[in-house]
Amino acid sequence: MKSFFEIKSQKFDEFSDQDPKPPYKQSWYEINSKATMATFLELFDSDSEFNPNEINEDSTVLLEAILTERLEWVEFLVRKGADVNLGHGGYPLEFAADMASRMVSKEIYDYLEPLTNIEIKHSIFISFTVNHEHKPLQTLIDSSIDVDSPREDGNGRTPLIIAVQQGDDKMAKIFLQAGANPNLKDELSGTTPLISAVKGQYLHLTRLLLENGADVTIPDANGDTALEIALNLQGKKKLRIKKIIDLLIKAGATQN
Repeated sequence: MKSFFEIKSQKFDEFSDQDPKPPYKQSWYEINSKATMATFLELFDSDSEFNPNEINEDSTVLLEAILTERLEWVEFLVRKGADVNLGHGGYPLEFAADMASRMVSKEIYDYLEPLTNIEIKHSIFISFTVNHEHKPLQTLIDSSIDVDSPREDGNGRTPLIIAVQQGDDKMAKIFLQAGANPNLKDELSGTTPLISAVKGQYLHLTRLLLENGADVTIPDANGDTALEIALNLQGKKKLRIKKIIDLLIKAGATQN
């Protein structure tokens, strides 16, 4: 049985030896790309026996195929038994979503999306959220992923709560436009997006959430509402906190 990465390494060395002297010398990326393409051509044309789930330090054969932007090679590997849910070095759908968001080989994303487990999709969704990856997130949302379903491991934060706590107005708008519930709590402290916005003293996010149906009466696990938390913050950034308090009261908040 042939090893994809051994063949690729051999071809990389061959292309490196053939590399011209400066100023026309190729970059490592160019040589690596040529070696990858040549390896797939050899395996594809000869239909050789190889392990479609072979891994090296930070990649898999399927990830290598995705990066070539050749759908037929991705399909070839899946037919050979490549695991689309294998997350070594990143998930296949994660790479494909990033490429599709840049208008590159969207057909690969469309092929892999229905084959990928929902738990993996949720994990990718949370990862993109934490890393402020707006465009790949939109690609996942356009595939009808429920923006309230993914939950962060350990604390159960929703994507909207993560976006608010990071002060990411743009991402919060994306989630709300996609139908995110502004009143869902995390699973650890019972915080809501609105409470998170108040704690972070994010005036614009507080206004955005109130405009999209955030409930000012919902308390956290300690029984504190957004207004009560805001009142305890009055010693810091007084003008901004006053504006946040005014917004909450205007939306119907009252102090117990």
